[in-house]
Amino acid sequence: MVVLLLGWGSWYFLIRDYQYSIQYKSRFPSGVYYDHLQQWTTVLPDNVDSVTTLIKVPYVGMLQKVQVGDQETRINWEIESLTDSTCRIYARFDRPGNDLSHRLSVLFGQSDLPDQGLAITKHVGNTLVAKAKGFRLGAIGDTIIPKKFAAYITVQSSVRTKARDMIYSIGDIMGYIKENDIQLDGDPFLQITSWDRNTDRITFDFNFPIVKRDNLPDNPLVRFKEIPEFEALNAPFFGNYRIADISWYQLLAYAQLNNISIQELPIEIYRNDPHLGGDERNWRADVLIPRQ
Repeated sequence: MVVLLLGWGSWYFLIRDYQYSIQYKSRFPSGVYYDHLQQWTTVLPDNVDSVTTLIKVPYVGMLQKVQVGDQETRINWEIESLTDSTCRIYARFDRPGNDLSHRLSVLFGQSDLPDQGLAITKHVGNTLVAKAKGFRLGAIGDTIIPKKFAAYITVQSSVRTKARDMIYSIGDIMGYIKENDIQLDGDPFLQITSWDRNTDRITFDFNFPIVKRDNLPDNPLVRFKEIPEFEALNAPFFGNYRIADISWYQLLAYAQLNNISIQELPIEIYRNDPHLGGDERNWRADVLIPRQ
């Protein structure tokens, strides 16, 4: 018994690099939970002043700093994929400073760290469940996208503001198409051409497939291109297109979990026209990741 206690004490005080931990299962894919961990900081609990993300390991976890007054808590989130649609979360909490004192206070029930940890993990989980009421994720499958000829506008934006910037651009490209009596030939789609994961800045082409013809009038904004046939992973997304990037992370984590070689440049094909209204939970976007 003494040996066991000594061994446990050595692990708790000398080896374990955190002071309190919580683990739980989520009914969401690992990529979706990872994306939510990046965003929960925008809707903080009342007793949290700020949250800063220090380190990100895509689809696997991240290190965040939580500030409450003068007190700093660090959370090491680890995400373990269980299936294509579920994951397990490990949240490990640590307070920098007098580590021995903190560990003793947690051990003897004299620290508020367990209560804070429970409150934060509940908040993160509950906000994702609330958010999920506005969207549905379809099953991931393989698809082949036929070749197309498209008119497009190139836009610089961010992951969070891409929908707004598409709205700003649609008048220019649709005005050109209507003025020149150009026949559409498919659903519009967004095609990411660059993505800075550190800043979430993106460049994308906002494409409208059209029937190819000779002598298309020049325009300072509208360009044209041939898009060859390609194979892709497809994740149907149902909800407001503003948050369709949720499926980006679903697909990227799926490809990583299943060792599928991909081009990490998502595509969103919009199957419904939001201007027609209706229940946005029925709006469909086919979110694609091209295979390599």
